[in-house]
Amino acid sequence: MAEIKNFPNNVDEYIGAENVMKWLHGRSSGVFGADGNLSVTANDDMTVSVSDGVGWLANDKADGTVFWNDTKEQTGSELQLTIPLPDAILPRVDRIVVSWDTVDYAEKPRIEVLKGTPNNAPTAPELTNNTLKRQISLARINVAAAVSSISANSITDERLDPDVCGLVTDWVSVDTTTIQAQFSALLEKVKTELAQLHGGTAMMTKAQYDPAGGGLNICVQEYECSKSGSVYALTGEGAVGRFKVPAAWSAGDTWTVNGVAVPAYCGADVADGDCVVTGRWITFVYDGTRLDFNGGGGLSSGKLAQATATEADVLANSTFYAKDKTLRTGNVPRRGDWGATIAPGESVTVPDGKHDGGGRVSAKALKTVTITMVTGGSTWSYTFTGGTLVGIRDIARSGDSPEIGLLRISGNTITMEWSGNGIVNRQITLIYY
Repeated sequence: MAEIKNFPNNVDEYIGAENVMKWLHGRSSGVFGADGNLSVTANDDMTVSVSDGVGWLANDKADGTVFWNDTKEQTGSELQLTIPLPDAILPRVDRIVVSWDTVDYAEKPRIEVLKGTPNNAPTAPELTNNTLKRQISLARINVAAAVSSISANSITDERLDPDVCGLVTDWVSVDTTTIQAQFSALLEKVKTELAQLHGGTAMMTKAQYDPAGGGLNICVQEYECSKSGSVYALTGEGAVGRFKVPAAWSAGDTWTVNGVAVPAYCGADVADGDCVVTGRWITFVYDGTRLDFNGGGGLSSGKLAQATATEADVLANSTFYAKDKTLRTGNVPRRGDWGATIAPGESVTVPDGKHDGGGRVSAKALKTVTITMVTGGSTWSYTFTGGTLVGIRDIARSGDSPEIGLLRISGNTITMEWSGNGIVNRQITLIYY
């Protein structure tokens, strides 16, 4: 705390200050101009300085006294006040105030620190203005938790705020409430943005986000989009934009930007229903002649046109793309493990389609049976009924004379003609299936 000078008062060699004050009735408490007058500045430690200056304090009857701080004029250094130590956990807000005890006007005004209360959301301490004491605030001091110094960013000038100080007015009052509120709001915004810049979060300077001075073209701009008939109409400004698709795309739809017809592309393809979907957001680049939508990739129409597969090349019930973006279905039959069994001398046609590799084409198994061929001198005949006869494996001889003149097979019937020599009595083995 530092006592400062004032007049009139009842401290010095004269008395009756309360009567003299009435001669100066009607002035409001405050400072006489704010340009370097009783300003509060930081010293980058736990002290602040108050410059020399002049102000006015009025009592509850609007009678007043002029006061002044001439510390620097008298000592060569500005008045310094020590800020109380910070709370270790919670921040607080202090005030630098001019206090004047008005009990009997026997004490001079003083400039002092009005300490606030630590809190998660601290507020400045209330000023006392009653019949016993009058106070005005020169500045608010934001005291962060465990801070070791007060910086310029921690100080909020309140000299122009008529609610706590203001400029001295005489009879005709000047209401600075609106301008002070606007200034305070602007100051808080600037301080917040500076803090964010210093912390590397949220805010960037124009030199960072637009070093080349591109203006609108450096940021994504939101465009309006509507659809009438087969035309999508975009309205907006900027080389990089985004819009919400208002309606489903149909073949043959076209695009305009601010009334000018332009083509629209997505990757290598003309924009279509693959990227233009109702309710979805599309970002794009517009160069004045065409729209390039973000997206694309995968197989373009140009690449699909090089595909030569047809339905006859792809398995039945399997879908594929070829030639264009139409989904197609193959029709090549799935044969599985197809197989067949054939008799001697027969053939089989293998059906087209996909075979799984487990099928077989097999010949019917051959079997044998032995019978006795007996005759004394006539033709012998035998019809086989146990299957299909295909041949004879051997005939057992019955003597040295060639008694068999002819042996013939017709279908399942065997015919033997006797040669006229000896007697036929042989075993014959038939082959059949």
